Amino acid sequence: CMYGTRDAAKGWQDTYTAALTKLGFQVGQSSLCVFWNSEKNLRTVVHGDDFTTLGPRDELERFRAKMAEIFEVKCKILGPDEDEAREVRILNRVVRWTEGGLE
Repeated sequence: CMYGTRDAAKGWQDTYTAALTKLGFQVGQSSLCVFWNSEKNLRTVVHGDDFTTLGPRDELERFRAKMAEIFEVKCKILGPDEDEAREVRILNRVVRWTEGGLE
């Protein structure tokens, strides 16, 4: 990808799509920014360079490790465990894990 060029967004989309499909994801039918890996039970939405992924903890850890082999990755896992974040920002929205569920 060439940051700042006219086709940079398309280049980035092609790059992350190739990476995700190599990891077993399928591109969503309604949006090219939504991905599903049925074998790993992972769902991923991409917005710019932000990836939001939902799935079982062990698969999230494997996914993070695989993505870190390809890209520079910063990762927070939202959840109830001590080593998990109780609050994250996703597209400048605060998402909280509470005893009653997500807010």
